[in-house]
Amino acid sequence: MKDTETTLTKAFTIILNYLDGNLEPDPKVVNYQTANDLKEKLDLTLPDEGVALEALIPIVESYLNYSVRTGSTQFFNLLFSGSSIPGIIADMVTSATNTTMHTYDVAPVATLMEIELIKQLNSLVGFNPG
Repeated sequence: MKDTETTLTKAFTIILNYLDGNLEPDPKVVNYQTANDLKEKLDLTLPDEGVALEALIPIVESYLNYSVRTGSTQFFNLLFSGSSIPGIIADMVTSATNTTMHTYDVAPVATLMEIELIKQLNSLVGFNPG
């Protein structure tokens, strides 16, 4: 468990720094590289066996370093609107629980949340309960 905690803490710190960078007044939106240059810089081969958890940290760093900062206030595109901390937390919880929503038996809380969300959305657009 200690390796897991250490690696998660390092990854969360890197991600937090990345998110903080989105709030800078004039952040660099992209560290642009051509596809060929990026292929040379990244080892994208899949190993025959898994890697140690610690080996994931440089992968996270590289991924964020070469990704477009779509959450930046300087990024303008019709398909993006920045990051949402509640959304990020919700995504982490759903990833950690690895829950599917196909029945109440395997996702009781998520199912009840979904029903409540549907009720609220229905009322916003004027649909009757039911």
